[in-house]
Formats: sequence, C-alpha cells, structure tokens
Amino acid sequence: MILNTAGSRATALLITSLLLASCGGAQFREQAANAPVVPVQAVIDTLKCGLSTAVALDTYDRSGVRGATAVVKLDVNVIAGNTLGGSASAGIPISSGAGTLSPSFSVSRDATLTNNTTTEFDVSIAQGDGAACRAIDGQYQDAGFSSWLAQAVTGINLAVAGPPYASMKKYTYDSNFILKRGAKGGVDFDIVPVKLGASFDTSRSDVQHINIVIKAVRIRGGKPVDGGRQFDHGPRKAM
Repeated sequence: MILNTAGSRATALLITSLLLASCGGAQFREQAANAPVVPVQAVIDTLKCGLSTAVALDTYDRSGVRGATAVVKLDVNVIAGNTLGGSASAGIPISSGAGTLSPSFSVSRDATLTNNTTTEFDVSIAQGDGAACRAIDGQYQDAGFSSWLAQAVTGINLAVAGPPYASMKKYTYDSNFILKRGAKGGVDFDIVPVKLGASFDTSRSDVQHINIVIKAVRIRGGKPVDGGRQFDHGPRKAM
C-alpha cells in the first residue's frame, strides 16, 4: 500500500517526536538566553561581608574568627543569561519561585541546560573590611550563613566567663540554597536556604550548595594558633 505525501510527513514527524522524548531530553532543550542570573562574585561578596561583620561583633575576641581562614566550597549551576542590571553574563540562575522558602517550580523552567561547576577558595579573616559590605549596600543578601555567624559570635560573647573555661574549635555551615529577587531597595537578590525533601527535585538547575568550614584560632606571637582563646574575660556570673 502506498501512503499519500501528507500521511508520510505526519508519520515521520511522529516518529521523530517519540525518539526525542525517549531520550529524556534535557540536552534537547534550548537554554533561555534572557534568563536572569547572578554572577558568582556577587555571592562571594556577601560571604565576605558576613565574615567582616562577625569580626566586628567579636567584642571579647572569643570566637576565634579573627585571624582564621574560611574554607569555602561552592557547587553551583552556571548558565548564560542576563544580570538583573540587564547585561549579558554567565551566572547562577535566579529561581522562578521567588518569594517562598519552599517554592514550586515548573519542569520547563528548571530543566534548562546548565554547566555544573565547583569553586573552592579560602577567605582570610585577618580583619574586617567594609568594602564587601558597601558592595551590597550594607545589607546581608542571605538569610543563612552571614546571619547565622553573626548570631553565633554575638552569643559566644554573651556567655559567662571564668571556670570551667570554654574555647571555640570549629564552625561548619552546609546548606542548599536558591537565589531569588531581592525585596529590599538597592539589593538585587537574596540567598535563601532550602531543605531538600521528597517533593524537592535535586536535579533542578536553580538549587545550589555551599559548604564553609572555619577553624577557630588565637593569635600568639603574631601568628594564628589552633583553637580560640578561653572565655577568661568578658561577662561574669553575678555573685
């Protein structure tokens, strides 16, 4: 039996569509060139701001952060897109579920082709420096690391001094996060920690991961020595 021309073309298109679908296809989806992104250096700036603020808050020099090194591992998906300022750039995609901590994402939005990257770097915390905070308009852009470290250092300085003596050893921060559009004036984006679960697809291109380790030190003879100083001065328990 001979098929007519229109029928042959329809059959060929159907077979092609089935073959592409069977491949599971993220590699067949085109990347949106106008997708909003945040350059990786902007995330580094907010981490530096948080570290600088922690040093300034350590009024009794107890935390062991001053003079320490923050070891950072940043696992992010990078795509080609546009910054919120409108310029073309490679960067971390901004989540389409902005505004919630556990957003709902569409498959079509989050299955864009990405380059999975790992960046590892050290941040020396010899002293605080306002330059990084000025770069983000003096506002934390994350609801995770910077706020957590500031609260930890503040609490450590409020602890009772004297025997039995305590001293800090290490800080570890590990979190999955998304980027969303900033809600405050002058701030383009926020870093929002998210908890992965059965309903949270880890393959989404907007889910990133960060790990930060800081070993507490104390300065002796002008050089850092492992372990923070003992809580031997500062707030005292009332007698």
